[in-house]
Amino acid sequence: MNDQPEFWDIPNPKPPNQRLFVALFPDDHSAQLIHGLAGELRHRHQLNCAIRPLSHLHITLRWIDDYAEIPPGALKDVQHACETATARAAPFEVRLDRVVGWGNGVGKHPLVLTGHGNHIEPLLEFQYALWKELIKCGQPGKGGRDFNPHVTLLYDQQSIPEEPVPPVTWMANEIVLVHSEVGNTKYHYLGRWKLRG
Repeated sequence: MNDQPEFWDIPNPKPPNQRLFVALFPDDHSAQLIHGLAGELRHRHQLNCAIRPLSHLHITLRWIDDYAEIPPGALKDVQHACETATARAAPFEVRLDRVVGWGNGVGKHPLVLTGHGNHIEPLLEFQYALWKELIKCGQPGKGGRDFNPHVTLLYDQQSIPEEPVPPVTWMANEIVLVHSEVGNTKYHYLGRWKLRG
């Protein structure tokens, strides 16, 4: 008699739907401004999809990975990198002043709020410092060196061209480690670190 399990006895692996990323969140006033801007753009461009929830508006500093279960070792490494990077960094101003729809063709396209030029240099410098600490901890994350800071406002079938908008600014003085349940629009916060350099 064959003691090997039949293929239908082997449980299916869990899908990698537990996302880990490090983010900057706007303060409450700036989040309200961003949410209002998204509503105005949605109306003016006759977009159909829902605006991202107010509490989910953020800039992703680094997407670490997607997991079926987040490994405790990876979580500890990322927390250490966040602690180290923020200990050396002073608060800085974030300034975002243009919107653009990314992508073309079929599917849903993100409409994002972004910035340009000297206004985002402090943000770029901090993100690079954080990335270097993540590399030291063996958790470099996804996407290589590429970093295009933005806040996703909504996803829509239509993609709009870039246009300037009234600047939204806030002081970045804290980063957050987020566990996102992919597909459920649910965030869990696994740590917060003040910039105290």
